[in-house]
Amino acid sequence: MDVDSDYVTINTDNGPKQAELVSKFKIPNLGDYVIYKLDDEFYGAKYKIDGDNTTLITDLSLQEQKALNEVFEQLEVK
Repeated sequence: MDVDSDYVTINTDNGPKQAELVSKFKIPNLGDYVIYKLDDEFYGAKYKIDGDNTTLITDLSLQEQKALNEVFEQLEVK
């Protein structure tokens, strides 16, 4: 996943798909996150960069979920 472009490639069980990168941001004391749009649905995930690889992490703690939901509300993403 290239988090520096307008689109990201998401590797799914059905192969790679292009997703629109809506927002990239940092939540203090928690990490780096993205909101992206895939197949007309919005998703949020934490991301970690390891060399040339970027990994999306969707198994978030309750604290991360609440913080991410606040960002969704601020962006009016529903």
